[in-house]
Amino acid sequence: MSRRPARETVAFAVALAAIAALGGVAAASVAAGAPANATVGHDDADAPPNATVDYDGERLVVEQTDDAAITGTTTLENGSQVTLRIKSVDSQNPFLRQAVASVDENGSFEAAVDFAEIERGTEFEVSVRYNGTELGSAPGVVGECAPSCGGGDAEFDQKVYTESAGGRVEVRVGLTDRETATVVFGSEPTNVRIPVTVTDGNDDGKVTLVIETRVDGLNDPGVYASADADSLTVHQDLDRPQSLAPGNYPMSLYLEDGGERFEVDISTVVLQEASDTQPTTRGGDAGTTAVGTIYGSATTSTPTGDGGGVSMTTVGALAVGGLLAILGVVALVGDFD
Repeated sequence: MSRRPARETVAFAVALAAIAALGGVAAASVAAGAPANATVGHDDADAPPNATVDYDGERLVVEQTDDAAITGTTTLENGSQVTLRIKSVDSQNPFLRQAVASVDENGSFEAAVDFAEIERGTEFEVSVRYNGTELGSAPGVVGECAPSCGGGDAEFDQKVYTESAGGRVEVRVGLTDRETATVVFGSEPTNVRIPVTVTDGNDDGKVTLVIETRVDGLNDPGVYASADADSLTVHQDLDRPQSLAPGNYPMSLYLEDGGERFEVDISTVVLQEASDTQPTTRGGDAGTTAVGTIYGSATTSTPTGDGGGVSMTTVGALAVGGLLAILGVVALVGDFD
C-alpha cells in the first residue's frame, strides 16, 4: 500500500514552512525597530515643582534700597518656604544675598532684599530654591536707569568668542544712540586687563575691536579698531603679557553718564590650545592627494532609535533558513510522486 500523503497535507506543510520563514524575518524587523526598553502604557511621574520671578522687560530691575521687593509664583503648596538666592554676575562688584519667603494660598511669594550698598548697574541672578533644589531663576540689575543710563545702549554681538591662542579676536560692539563705549578685556585673575574706549566715527552703529592674543613687546596693548573711521583710546591702567595663555577671559561693556559708569553687557573670550595635529589621509605614497580623514571601520546594521539594531547577517540567515525549509518540503513532495 502506498503511503503517499494527500496533496492537501503537503500543501499545508509548505504553507507552514513559508509562514515560519517569513515570521522569523518579520520578528527580527520588529525587534530592530522597537526600543530596547520600550514600555507600553507607562504614565509619567508627577511634574516637579517650579517657580517664576515677576519682572517686566528683559530682566528684573530693583531699587537701590535696603528693602527692595522680589516677588514670584510657584506650584508649591500653601505655607511652603522658599529661599531666594541673589548672586552678582559682575566680577568687579561681587555680592551675595539670601532671603526666605512663604508661599500663600495663591502660590505667590514676596521677599525684601537689601541692595542699599550695591552699585547701580550691577547685574545679578535670582535663584528660587526649595529644599536645596532650584525651581526657577531670573536675571536682574540694580538701578532703574540700567541698562541704558543717560539714553542709548550698547551690547556685544556675541556672548562667547572662540579663538586659538596666538590668533586675533574680533569683537563687534553695537551702539544705539551712542558714539562711545568702554570695553574691559580680562581681569586680575587672568593676569591681563585691557580697558579701551571705542568711538563710532562713521555713524554705522558699530565698532569692531580687534584683540591680538600675542604682541611683540610688554604692555603693547595689541588692540585696534578694524574700520579706519572708527577709533579707540587705550586707558593708562593697561596690564598684559606678550602672549595670552589658553583659557577663559571675561569681557565687560560700560556706558558713562554724568560721571558715573554702568556695566551694560558681558561676554567671554575663550582661547583654545593651538593644534598642530594633521589628519590621517588615504594614499600611501608621498605626494598623493588626500581624499579624506580615516575615522575607523564601519559596520552594517539596521539602526534603531537607541543605537541598537539587528545585523544584515542575522536577517540573511533567517531568510536562507526559511528558503531551505521550503525547498526541503518540495523535495519531499517530489519523492512521493
